[in-house]
Amino acid sequence: MRFMMIFSMAAATLAAPAAARAASADFTCSAPAAKFSSLDIAANPDDFEISGSIALTRKGEDKKWLPSGQIRLVASDKRDSLAIRLVVEDVRSSVARLYLWSSRDGDERASAGKLLALDESALFSIKVSSRSEVLVTAGGEGVRVPLNLGETPTLTIVCSTGAFDFSNLRWTPAP
Repeated sequence: MRFMMIFSMAAATLAAPAAARAASADFTCSAPAAKFSSLDIAANPDDFEISGSIALTRKGEDKKWLPSGQIRLVASDKRDSLAIRLVVEDVRSSVARLYLWSSRDGDERASAGKLLALDESALFSIKVSSRSEVLVTAGGEGVRVPLNLGETPTLTIVCSTGAFDFSNLRWTPAP
């Protein structure tokens, strides 16, 4: 029930019209080992920024799947995307690595960022300044990513094999 209430609150805040998006929302994404949970939001193709923080709060264990949480922006044709990912790289570890990841026409790129301890959060921002360029920052590192977002891109928050807090999520028109 708590999950559904948090899910509903986050979805309502993030999907609200621009004038009503001043408030922030928290979203706890939790999934058992080898399973995933996600929230998809149709993104307005106009310039916008989504910001907040991400933290690993519970690590699941599975022989095949590593705990991971991410916020991802996917183009309407699914050819281009970018993500801020937090991944536990070793099942014996209690830390997760932050990644900035992008894919353009199948060409994938990832840059490894800082390590975060359990319950330690990192600030992030995804700023769409045109339908063909996005500025993404996480944990103090940033990069401009050329993307063709198309008419109806999708913003997805997803996690697997653990629990991740996406806090102070704020969706605003880009300055």
